[in-house]
Amino acid sequence: MTNTATTDEATAERLERRWFAALKAASAARSECEDLLEVIERARSDWRAARRRLPAPQPPRAARGQPRAARAPERDARARGDRADPDDGIGREVQSAA
Repeated sequence: MTNTATTDEATAERLERRWFAALKAASAARSECEDLLEVIERARSDWRAARRRLPAPQPPRAARGQPRAARAPERDARARGDRADPDDGIGREVQSAA
């Protein structure tokens, strides 16, 4: 009879220890979740603040009715096939060393 009572007591103690261990683990997990929720909320807040600082998107230049920026004159000349200034290195022929 004493053997059964001792076994029941030991089983009850193990169950109680496991219950407290589970409670402690759940409490730690809850605390970690609350910390993570704070971090997420801070990140969302920072994200919203950063988006407010961004300039508003603008439509493409053509949709705004603005012409393209003027090209450099030498670039236009090259596009037409005109010979460029000989000092700029464009249009020179390769000379043989022989």
